[in-house]
Amino acid sequence: MLLGNSIDNLSASELAVILLSAYWHDLGMVCNDIEEIKNEEWFDEYIDKSYKYDGNLTPNIVSEYIRLNHHKRLEKYLYDTSNILNESEKDLFINEYDVIDMAYKVSMSHNENTKDLEKFKEYQSNHNQDDFIFCAILLRLADVMDFDNDRTANSSYKFLGLENPINSENQFSQKEWKKHLDSLGFSYNYENKILYFKAIPKDPDTEFYIREFVKIIENELNKCTQLFNSHCHKWRDVFKLPYEIDISGINSKSRYKFGDYKFSFDNNQVLDLLTGNNIYSDPMIFVRELLQNSIDASLYRETLEKEKGKSDFKCEAINVTDWHDKDGNYWIRFDDYGLGMDEYVLLNYFTKIGKSFYESKDFNNEVGFKAISRFGIGILSCFMVANKIEVSTKKENSEAIRFSIKSLYSYFITQLESIHRNVSPFPSSDDSKIEKYRKEIGTSIAIQIDFNKLNRWFEIKKELLRHIYYSPVEIQYKNEKIGTTIDELEKNPWIDEETIIELNEKDDSKIKSFFTITNMNERFKLRIKPIKLSDYSNNNKIKAQMVIVEVFSNILKVEGNIQREILIQRSFVNDESLELKLNRTNPKISHSSKSTRILLKNYKELVSFDKLTYSKLGHNGIFNTKDFSDLFNEKLTSITNSEKFVITHIYLSNEFRPSLDISRSKEINFDYKTISTVNLMMSKFITKNNLTKETYDCSLVRNRFSGNITYNEILNDENSKEWKEEKIFLLENDNYGSLKELVNKRIYNYPRIEHFNLDYIYKSHTRQMFVLILVSLFTDGYLDKKGFYYVEKIYEQPKEVNAEKYFNVGFFLKYEESIRTKLQLSYKHEYFSLNIEHPFSKWLLENAKALNDNYKGIFEDIKNTFNSYYQNEKFEKLDSLLRLLEKLKPNIIDDVIIKSIETLKEGS
Repeated sequence: MLLGNSIDNLSASELAVILLSAYWHDLGMVCNDIEEIKNEEWFDEYIDKSYKYDGNLTPNIVSEYIRLNHHKRLEKYLYDTSNILNESEKDLFINEYDVIDMAYKVSMSHNENTKDLEKFKEYQSNHNQDDFIFCAILLRLADVMDFDNDRTANSSYKFLGLENPINSENQFSQKEWKKHLDSLGFSYNYENKILYFKAIPKDPDTEFYIREFVKIIENELNKCTQLFNSHCHKWRDVFKLPYEIDISGINSKSRYKFGDYKFSFDNNQVLDLLTGNNIYSDPMIFVRELLQNSIDASLYRETLEKEKGKSDFKCEAINVTDWHDKDGNYWIRFDDYGLGMDEYVLLNYFTKIGKSFYESKDFNNEVGFKAISRFGIGILSCFMVANKIEVSTKKENSEAIRFSIKSLYSYFITQLESIHRNVSPFPSSDDSKIEKYRKEIGTSIAIQIDFNKLNRWFEIKKELLRHIYYSPVEIQYKNEKIGTTIDELEKNPWIDEETIIELNEKDDSKIKSFFTITNMNERFKLRIKPIKLSDYSNNNKIKAQMVIVEVFSNILKVEGNIQREILIQRSFVNDESLELKLNRTNPKISHSSKSTRILLKNYKELVSFDKLTYSKLGHNGIFNTKDFSDLFNEKLTSITNSEKFVITHIYLSNEFRPSLDISRSKEINFDYKTISTVNLMMSKFITKNNLTKETYDCSLVRNRFSGNITYNEILNDENSKEWKEEKIFLLENDNYGSLKELVNKRIYNYPRIEHFNLDYIYKSHTRQMFVLILVSLFTDGYLDKKGFYYVEKIYEQPKEVNAEKYFNVGFFLKYEESIRTKLQLSYKHEYFSLNIEHPFSKWLLENAKALNDNYKGIFEDIKNTFNSYYQNEKFEKLDSLLRLLEKLKPNIIDDVIIKSIETLKEGS
């Protein structure tokens, strides 16, 4: 259609390539055996980038993979088989060109970026006879413009059941089919070079999708026109591509009025929202944002340099300076020696709100580096306190760039070193140093503080120290190191070796006097025990140090009617040091409780505890969490009983990245890999030091996870083998054993069903979470009538999981013979896994996928019903849900299944 009479100008080579590529270009859409695609060389690359693939090769995954890679798959049909060409046909030369190979390359190009068509320049003939860029442009436009109802039969639409789609996949297909069914296609006016498009949409949704697709075609036409004008010298004088697309032929026959009616943004209001207290509670948070940007850039550069073979490469320190200029303006400047930016990164990421370079296709995910930054709004935080931002940056093999932002709402000014020589010096604390552009690779950011935006004054050094946490890149303030570096966590930050402190006479006498102890000559003592938890970690990206401070003596905790208690805790007077709290109670006398405190800040051995009395966690050098010491000391182990105090510092890096909200001010979350790896480190410490009987739990990171842990995460956990060796299973006589010790034994700490939401169980008891996971995936057994799990068989590899992946781990179990008729065991008001052999359980498993895909809300309510503590209430809720489901989808469940749930009634 586009060529018209210009078709006579095609050379023999061009004609052959166009005909063959038109015939071949979609051959890669063919798939005879979906299982075979797992062996294709492009499949691994696809699943690495796909958030949808969980190990189950669904039709949706197959279709998406083939659609994205069909141009690459053409190779196997042309060259790896004889289905299309026999061996003698695979070489066909016209003039000096192998037209088979050229047609293959042009066929592949139709699904690549338009700019990639420039690769055909090297094949342009010297005598200007053959233009394969032009061939690729024609194929590309013909492919995208094949948009009409000739390719979609209405009878096929009805046969496929797309009039009434039953799932999300069919809904998508319906949209695509209706878009084509209502389109009448293009016509071309050769004289005025206008494409006319016609369509008769039957509903506004279809019209919207038609118009959006025409925009895609128009955009492709514009890109192809630019390419054509730049490179198609043979054709420019004899042929013109269409100038525009006329869509006045889209006519809905007055069924409705179509318009571009949709939500839009007020740009200034949205910017205000993203820079105000709606996101950040503290305007000083810009310090953290700039600091973490500098650390990210430095670590990414180090990673890339080491990939090139520079194993000892280390970025220079990040330096922060502040000063008042001659006009009285207050400036803060961050200088790093990280990756730097070029104009592309500046325009596409730095200035694009909500678009982070580290979450983009331009970031190299394969080098093992994971940034702290992820939201793409950090630079906006500067405008909570600033009215001007200056950026100077240089990337390797790129020219230096200056970038000025006058205000949050204004335009940006870009200056390039090769073009703009007459620029003002970059803001600096050193007036004698005239610096126009950066010479070294890296980035400098200077912000001018607006005093009218400040609600309090601040010291930049103190703000930096709030956020630096064992940084892997040295941080300097005015060229002097501040804060801690990762090297300082390699040795215990509190004390080098176990130390015993004897309390001085004054404090010892105070304790004895308070507790009325008269027959004790030796003094009370403190023991400080350092624990290098990193030694128990199986991953060098997780480092941790712990210290246990305990009081020990031989005094009786109960003597006569008097109860004595010594607590060691963070001081209420000075929370950067520790104190002893003494409690004395006579239970037989009301209001008899007395207490007193002894500050420990005067003991030189505890000097290093100043400012380190909090348990903390950070990622890649930035402090992440609010203190979790109290929670940690309350729940960790009886190591942390009243006479002991534990402090832990945990450093995470790269992929062990906490999941944070935008402001990072709320409770942080962790993915399963981090939960498993960090807590395995703690569990190993407990096991190897024979502390299992004394422990309450093995949590280091806890009460931090939201959302259910998926089967796929668990199955891909590299720590499973080591968890199987941990003594976390409670056996008879209060003994603990590992998985291999469980055969023909009962487990007495198998979780109740209210714990099966792993979010809940993790918040309550981390050890129990791994008991549940290991039992569910590595054993066969049954529940007895008291809710104890009896192990019959242990597997080396995880059991196959199919429909059960739609349920929390451990949701179903086999029951012993005496309770085989029950749907759900209850014992002393506690409820357990569902009986997998019960008719209702079998129905629920069989229909899990359909329920999840089409009635997800009802499906979730059905599962959550079993967490109820009241059986009659449970039966009534479940019965009503099943009746509702029966109305929505007749015949999905029969009366026999509904009647079977009556075993939930009390007394059944």
